[in-house]
Amino acid sequence: MSEESGNPNNDDSYARVRAVVMTRDDSSGGWLPWGGGGLSCVTVYKVNRQEENGCTDFLIHGERLKDKTVVLECILKKDLVYNKVTPIFHHWRISDKKFGLTFQSPADARAFDRGIRRAIEDIHQGTFLPRLLRMCGDIRDSGMFSI
Repeated sequence: MSEESGNPNNDDSYARVRAVVMTRDDSSGGWLPWGGGGLSCVTVYKVNRQEENGCTDFLIHGERLKDKTVVLECILKKDLVYNKVTPIFHHWRISDKKFGLTFQSPADARAFDRGIRRAIEDIHQGTFLPRLLRMCGDIRDSGMFSI
């Protein structure tokens, strides 16, 4: 899949990859497939919401390939913590929700990481409208980062 591919809403895409969407099971200390498992198309993109005073959101959207069920839809927020654990498994936390992706290939994982970092960079540069800026405070660049 290509980093520059489109997304479900035909807006600006930062990454589009194939991966299994995972969620953290704190009771067992492990990661489990989310929404019944299966390979999904996962896209990082921005959405300009013209009907809402031109506000911009950054989203991660996952749609299971076999039945087109949406298994992941999250807005990037200031409390996002992102970790690259292995070359094919990355996970993040927003508030108390924990999600992960098991990628089909290291290339897909790198494309997703680049897409997330580009979105964060755009937020950090303050190129988007006030609502997004209120949502997204400071950004720290490290192996684990917050927005």
